[in-house]
Amino acid sequence: MRIGLTPNYISTVERGTAFPRYDKLIAIIHGLEVSADALFCDVVEHGTEFKASQLSRLLDGVSSEKQHRILEMVELMVKQAREVSAG
Repeated sequence: MRIGLTPNYISTVERGTAFPRYDKLIAIIHGLEVSADALFCDVVEHGTEFKASQLSRLLDGVSSEKQHRILEMVELMVKQAREVSAG
């Protein structure tokens, strides 16, 4: 394996039976060629900030008209979520 970790070790990490030490975690992140934010965005407290930023980058490749429709849908979903929380 190109990051110097055995497939068996990677498998134990994937199954959650082991958690890598810092140096091995860094090697895994580099090997996956992703940011730590991307890797942990579903489990860290501020992961939504990363996802919002990622969504913004994805919208860059969409026409202005479609961006407007997508953002209207998101705004509606946020409004509905707030109403449910308040009610």
